[in-house]
Amino acid sequence: LFRSEKSGSQHRSCLSLCCCYTTATTLQRKALQSPFSLLRSSRAFAVKAKRTMAAADGKNQFARRDLLQEIEKKVQEEWDKHKVFECEAPDDGSEKFMATFPYPYMNGLLHIGHAFTMTKAIFATQFNRLLGKKVLFPFGFHCTGMPIQAAANKLKREYEIYGSPPCFPPGRPQPKETAEGVPELDDNGVTLLWKPPACAGGKEIKEHQVFMKVKGGDFKLVATVPHPSPEELLANGKKVKAVITVESGG
Repeated sequence: LFRSEKSGSQHRSCLSLCCCYTTATTLQRKALQSPFSLLRSSRAFAVKAKRTMAAADGKNQFARRDLLQEIEKKVQEEWDKHKVFECEAPDDGSEKFMATFPYPYMNGLLHIGHAFTMTKAIFATQFNRLLGKKVLFPFGFHCTGMPIQAAANKLKREYEIYGSPPCFPPGRPQPKETAEGVPELDDNGVTLLWKPPACAGGKEIKEHQVFMKVKGGDFKLVATVPHPSPEELLANGKKVKAVITVESGG
């Protein structure tokens, strides 16, 4: 991602400095006039984080998240104070450097892979900026193309079929199977599992009605199952579980 005429040892040293200290205000090397004060500040954050996380174990399940957000806010304030991401471009005769990053599609959630790849590009651009190069690092989100069009069409169909807000149907009941792939069947009946509706249009689900197809293509109500509690759903893999009596000849 980046190129340098510096020796390997100097290269690693400068890159390490970029990782720990990214508060260069201009492209001149004089921007690195007080890195150790910020390094000490970063170490203080790290020590506080370690102590707070250790004390939070078993008390507040959100303590670690809250602490990380607190550190993030303080670091961003340091960035704003030192104008880390504001710099004056060098003259036209300076060497140019550009890094690109595959723009994430907006039809899914960001994940650690995005951060892993983007961090490399960020370190490379910061490193080359400190070398005095004219650096360009464009970034954005990919909101065009077939994946976005397909996602938009899917949403449109769902609104047309299920309304707005949508009221989705439950999943098709499937028999619970043993490890050998055989449906569980005993004197009480067959155990069925199905997914509850992902969205019920803002309405509360109170019960599920199970129908069985009979001769002639008609459907007959065979069971009414109360909607399980959140704990029961979680225990059954987020599925509704019910034992349905199988009639003789059915």
